[in-house]
Parts: sequence; structure tokens; C-alpha cells
Amino acid sequence: MRVLGIDIGFASLGWGILEGDGEKADRFVACGVIETEKTQGIAKAIDSELRALDIAREVETIIVRLGPFDRLHIEGVSWTRDAKVTGKIGMAFGIVFSAAARHRWIVNQFPPKTLKYRLTGSASASKTTVLRVVSNLLPASVPTLKSLGYRREHAGDALGAALWGEAYLAKRREAESDPP
Repeated sequence: MRVLGIDIGFASLGWGILEGDGEKADRFVACGVIETEKTQGIAKAIDSELRALDIAREVETIIVRLGPFDRLHIEGVSWTRDAKVTGKIGMAFGIVFSAAARHRWIVNQFPPKTLKYRLTGSASASKTTVLRVVSNLLPASVPTLKSLGYRREHAGDALGAALWGEAYLAKRREAESDPP
């Protein structure tokens, strides 16, 4: 079984993959960051369209090369006060959720503060703290995360979403199997 974790973004979208036997995926497979950059000299709407297309292509490449996936765990967004940024992040969500729907994945979305709290014990934990916890829980991910340089925090958040998503589902299964 394989699961995909996503740290949503339009300029930088982190992704991480875990696999496992049975009902829980907890072994590191791969991680990375999809980056898009503004193109100067073209209309903003066309730029956004091209960047969205880049994200869609990269997500499909991950699915083809590293899938199939059984489920998606995604970190939600603390919406910004900037309507342009919110719109672009909404585009990225649409791309990822469309892929999930096409491939019939189970999807779990977690608020960022919940995810941080469950991973680190602090709802206001920094990306660096989340990255440290993920590195401790998934030591095999450390070389790959280091190779990503400054972008590693996005991949770390995606792996954190995958880890907590799997722990969350395990707790739900346990609660459902306990007699009242």
C-alpha cells in the first residue's frame, strides 16, 4: 500500500510518499517539491494558467512513476488575506483533488494547526520543528530531505501529513473495533 502526502502551495508544493504492509503505511519511499515561477512579460492570467499546468503535469508524473496510491493525506491551508494568493492556492487544491478523484483515492485533509500539534505537541510549531520530528520518525528520508536544500521544509510538511494521516486512520480503526 502507498500513500501520498501533500503540503499544498502554488509556488512550492511539497509531496511525500510512504508505503507499508497491511493497513498502515509508515516507510519512506520518496519526497520532493514541485516549484513554479512567475513568467515575466506575459499576462498574469496566462502565467497562472501555465503554472497550474506545470503542477498538474508534475502531479501526474509522480502518480505514474511512483504510484499507484491508496490514499492522499493533505495539509489544509490557513487562508491568507490576499485574494490573489488564496485563488492560486485554490487552483493547486483543485489540481490535487481532481487527481485524487480520477484515481479514486481516499482523501483526508487536516488543518495545519492540528497537524503541527499532533506531530510536535505544539499547534504553532515552526516548519523547522516539523522537519526535525519527521526526520526522527523517518530516518531514511534525511538524505533526500537534505538534498532539497531550502525547499526541504515543504517536503517535510508533506511527509508529516502522510504520517499523521496514517496515525489518524489507525486510531479511527482502533476506536471502531473497541466495543462500547
